[in-house]
Amino acid sequence: MPIEEGRDLRPWEKSLSGYLGAAPVSDGGLHASMLARARVDVRDRGDAVPAEDRHPHPVRDDLAYGGPRGSLLLFDRATGACLGGNGTWFPVAMEGTGGRNIGAELRWLQEWLGVQRGTTHFTISGFRAARSAHRLHVERALQRGDAVPDEVMDQYDWHDGRLRLRTPYEPEDHMAWAAAERLRITQARLDQVTAGYEERFLAAADLIGEPIPRAHRNAAFVAALAGETSLPLVLVRRGPVFAWLHIESGDLLVNVFGACRRDSLLVQPDEAMGESPSASATGGFVPILRNPEEPPESSRFANLEEFLEAASDGRTGLSTFEAHNLVHALTVDVGHYHDHPALHRARAALGLDAAEPDPESFS
Repeated sequence: MPIEEGRDLRPWEKSLSGYLGAAPVSDGGLHASMLARARVDVRDRGDAVPAEDRHPHPVRDDLAYGGPRGSLLLFDRATGACLGGNGTWFPVAMEGTGGRNIGAELRWLQEWLGVQRGTTHFTISGFRAARSAHRLHVERALQRGDAVPDEVMDQYDWHDGRLRLRTPYEPEDHMAWAAAERLRITQARLDQVTAGYEERFLAAADLIGEPIPRAHRNAAFVAALAGETSLPLVLVRRGPVFAWLHIESGDLLVNVFGACRRDSLLVQPDEAMGESPSASATGGFVPILRNPEEPPESSRFANLEEFLEAASDGRTGLSTFEAHNLVHALTVDVGHYHDHPALHRARAALGLDAAEPDPESFS
């Protein structure tokens, strides 16, 4: 059954991989070292919740839930024992609760109650709990009579009154999917950032393991490129903090993303309009503001040395702190782009390199 447009998908309307998201799965080493402390934290929180503040689980008669603001705890309704919860660090099931699916019930319940808690990575046990939580969402949606899309149902079969995945989905399967998804999301962000650019220097494959560049990383790129040319620099800023540095080449402005005309210029990524749910996978910011009603201020400098001198003398219009950070990037962090594909593409675009840029690698 198709889902109406204009609203977010509910958990049972998402494929398993889409529900889990692009968070990677770790080996759980850090989790294991903190597990005992996390259980003590959850136990103490559970002890502080009186019986009258515990509520029946919406589906299971053997469970209750409650907890102070920011916590969700599960209890055995018969004994009152705390079975698990979302503690200070991560969700945890108490010892002796094996077979009761507490991890999956915690995740299902927090989503049923509308509690938002992002996942940046999974442990092995956390992955399995989330995988089971998706099955619970689908099963219970069907029991309520809610519509479940065909593409979601195609992933499951009924066995003895329970859903079971048709094809196993293990951590290694998710890691492969998540890597491809992070690459897709990153490329989509880059495409939005560079819409209208004449040339593009960055591809998602260049950013594996690192975020989309912000202002200071871009400054390091500009410094690496400026060392090979006498072209002027242009500082575009909005107030004393938001600043984005470019090399001026004719009527084009060149930065780490590519080369754009002034009327296609996007203000730097630090001036974001809020975060996307997938921000953690791609560096924590959204596409840059385009063509604002009040255009940003710009300053032109004959070369890198003139900009550094102006920054040292406080003549850039930037705050002392921001100017210091840019100077540090221009003089210390420049090595990050040594032999970087973006630098090679920029050098070719500016005629500084005999090699031609490969448009298929970054278009």
